[in-house]
Parts: sequence; structure tokens; C-alpha cells
Amino acid sequence: MEITLKQQEQASIELGRVRSKLSYDLRNYAVDYLVDLFQRNIFYVPDERRRNYSWSAADKNLFIESVFLGIPIAQMFFADSKDGRSEIIDGAQRMLALEEFIAGDFRLSGLKLLPGLNGFTFWDISDFFRNKILHRGVQVVVFSDKTTLEQRKEIVSRLNAPGSDQSNAPELPADYSGQFMDFLQECCRVHLFKQLCPVSELMEQRSERLKLVLRFFAFLNHYQDLEGNVDEFLDGCVKNTVEFEPERMKKEFTAMLKFVEHYFRYGFARNRTAAFVPRTRFDALAVGAALALREKPRLLPLPVDDWLGSAEFLELTKTHACDTAARMRGRINFVRDKLLEQP
Repeated sequence: MEITLKQQEQASIELGRVRSKLSYDLRNYAVDYLVDLFQRNIFYVPDERRRNYSWSAADKNLFIESVFLGIPIAQMFFADSKDGRSEIIDGAQRMLALEEFIAGDFRLSGLKLLPGLNGFTFWDISDFFRNKILHRGVQVVVFSDKTTLEQRKEIVSRLNAPGSDQSNAPELPADYSGQFMDFLQECCRVHLFKQLCPVSELMEQRSERLKLVLRFFAFLNHYQDLEGNVDEFLDGCVKNTVEFEPERMKKEFTAMLKFVEHYFRYGFARNRTAAFVPRTRFDALAVGAALALREKPRLLPLPVDDWLGSAEFLELTKTHACDTAARMRGRINFVRDKLLEQP
């Protein structure tokens, strides 16, 4: 195909127009500068998102130990506000952990590679290593206050795409807040859910449990409507969920978990030693079970082991198919129908 001069001109115009809309800066800040401005509320986390700060002591210890070891602190994403401050849209948990530690309010414990530091606070460490931490650099993507929410999400998505140099996906999209998200966070904290659905430490830091719970409710109620991109579908569910029934939804979520606990030997996991659950497998089992329970609340299914290990189920839950609407419906319906089968 030969490109004409007119096509080149049109492409140049399009490039200039789109680039001018995607307004952001890449900056490098030292840890002490970040924490100082955070304490002065110049870099800030909105109150509704602070409530979702869910890192455990183990998470914070792992992160701080990594900082001591010189492992780069993952890139953060800020957004300039009209009042001259900057909202932390990704990196809030890391920032809060750093502030707590540097303030002397967090005592290290359970360190595996640096056990000699267990029991230390920041101020128990030698001046040399305190300064090493304070002077560590962190790369920050700062969106202009003229950049729209949709444009910010697009930039974050691309910076964290599989082909980019960035390996740390955002903890949570910037507009994922409000009563519905508070409800989803509450579901994430259910002990049985954590017990049945193992998540690696890294994915825990990336809000994987929250994403799984969101997928459960979105697909449970609307999976037949899904067309095209799954991420856009989920974003739409969050934006459009203004009124909802938390008590009924929590009851249905809990009933599904109890059913999975009773009938699936390893919960959502493939085996006893699995460190994580692929989203495709979780979607199929969780939503399929909930749909079956909607039809038969007192469901007593046939043994599940044979079809759980079948070639058909394994093919339907291959991770490469996670964004294919037809295959997503297929694996959910497969589980629902298998559970409803009678002898």
C-alpha cells in the first residue's frame, strides 16, 4: 500500500491533535519530598479513598523491606487539581505506608531477608540508612488539571500495558469511589472469600480482590449484555450503579461463597497449592454458581470434580480468552448448567 502525501498530512494533524489532549508530565521526587508534601496535604488522597486503605501489616513490611533492599518503588500517578494541589490517583497505599514508617509510627516485623531489622522503627535505624531511604527517587506521572478523567484512565492503561516498561498496574482507577465501591470493599474483607480465593501479595497490592468482586456483581446481573471490551463494560457498571441493594447483594455473595466452600474441594483454586485464581476461572465458578442458586436456592449438585478437570472447562477458562464476550458467557453458562444437571 502506497501512502499519499495527503494521508501523511492528515496523519500529522491527527497526531498533533491527540497528543495535545494527553497532557501529563514525568517527574522524579525524593521520598522525603513526597512525604513532606503529603503531610502538608499538598499531595493528598480524598477521604473516601482513605477509607479503602487496606494494606495489612504484612503488606507494609514487605514493601518497606523492598525499599531497604533498593528495589525501585513503583511509579505513582498524580493529578493536578484546580487549587494547585495534586491528588494521588495511584500509589496511595505506598505513600501512606512510607508516611507511617518515616513518622516512627510503624515497627517492622516478619522481615524475611532483613530479619535483623525486626522490631525497629524508622528512628532506630542508623543515620546512613535513614538518609538512603529519604533520598530514594520515585517516578511520578502527573496529569494536568486540563486532562479529563477519561484521558487520565487511558494514559494509565497504556503505561501499564503488557508491552510497556511499566510492570505495576494501578491499585484502583481514579473514579472508582463512592457507596458502591465501599460496598465492594466490604465484600473483599469477607474472611471466607479470602480463604476460598488465594491472591498473590503483588496482586493484592493491585486491588485484585476488588476487581474480582466487581466482576462478580457486574457479570451476575449483566453478563448477557456484554459486547466488546470487558474493561469498558466494568467501568460502565460502576458509573451506572447509583442505586443498589447492599443487603440483598451481600446475602447473595455470601450464599455463593458457602456453596463453593461446600462443593468445590479447593474453593476457586485449581488445587491445594495454587497461589492465585485466574479471573476466567473465578468468573466461571462464582457467577455460574450464583446463577444456579438463583434458579434453585436449595441446590444439591452432582459431583463436580469430573467436569472441573475436563478438557472443555479448561479450554473455556484459558486466560487468553478473558476479554472475549462470547467465551465469557460460555464458561459461565457451562458452570451454571453443570450445577443444575440432574441424574
